[in-house]
Amino acid sequence: MKTFNKVIAIILLVFSLTLALSFALGFKKEDVVEFFAEDYKYEEIGPHVFTDSVNRLDLDLETKNVTINTHEEDNIIISYYQKDKETIDVDLVEKTLKIKQKVKKIFWGINFQFSPVKHRTIEILVPSNNELTINISAQTANINLDNLILDKSMIKIETGRITFKNISGDNDLKVIAGTGSIYLKNVSFKDLMLFSETGNISLKDFVVDDLNVKTSTGFINLENGEAQDLEITSSTGKIDLKNLNLNEAKITSSTSNVKGEEVAASNIQINVSTGSVSLIGDYETHTLVLKTNTGSVKINAKKQAKDYTIIRNSNTIVIQTTTGNISIDYSK
Repeated sequence: MKTFNKVIAIILLVFSLTLALSFALGFKKEDVVEFFAEDYKYEEIGPHVFTDSVNRLDLDLETKNVTINTHEEDNIIISYYQKDKETIDVDLVEKTLKIKQKVKKIFWGINFQFSPVKHRTIEILVPSNNELTINISAQTANINLDNLILDKSMIKIETGRITFKNISGDNDLKVIAGTGSIYLKNVSFKDLMLFSETGNISLKDFVVDDLNVKTSTGFINLENGEAQDLEITSSTGKIDLKNLNLNEAKITSSTSNVKGEEVAASNIQINVSTGSVSLIGDYETHTLVLKTNTGSVKINAKKQAKDYTIIRNSNTIVIQTTTGNISIDYSK
């Protein structure tokens, strides 16, 4: 068994060195992908055209990427490539369109994906005036949604990237990535929950009622948005907030630096174990309750006591850090 493991290790080492040498000689990523691509094993399927009414999409995928966009026709069109080591079933059952992919593992339970992106992507076009419930569950995939109106929906991947643009709805949306990143721009929902175990979360140009953002290890960036209630929970990572209009904001982190610029809120509560907090905005009339055990407290660049309180009105900013600095600047 030890000899076998050594042989495998040597093979992987040779492969890695060959790949590195290829890049050093001027090969591009596209060249390497094309070299390993198995074009001859792929068959173009479809397009499938569904003229019946559809109000729900259910996708259960292993390795297929998904792109969903709108068009001006009154039908749903699905196109994809299929190889001989996978099966893709597409069924319409009582206004629910179901797509399920299964892949045969070819090497110790691992499925290598060296094929071009178009061969690994399911493309779906839906009518522009359709309001859909979309549930996607995928193991390794990139999910791209654009110009959609959603009812209550959930997108969940284990590994990959989720990208939403121009998405709106009057209900709830949950977006979950295990090892992957989440990027949303120009979205509007009642309740929005974003969770990434290991990956970045970026949300820009948004309007929601309740916004809940969680990450274990990753960067959080919220910019140009409105929310009644914002809750952020992070273990390790940087948190950047810019140009936000909020009612209540609660931020809890183990090890993070929190930076807020022009974050308007009636009440802000920040609790960080190891990390610094910096806020720049119109806080001159807020009640301030600030405390750090190991660090400094500064108001408009002027050093204050480590346990600092000033009573003004009912709007409050409460910040506590165990190890880190606290800075609030409303002089600009």
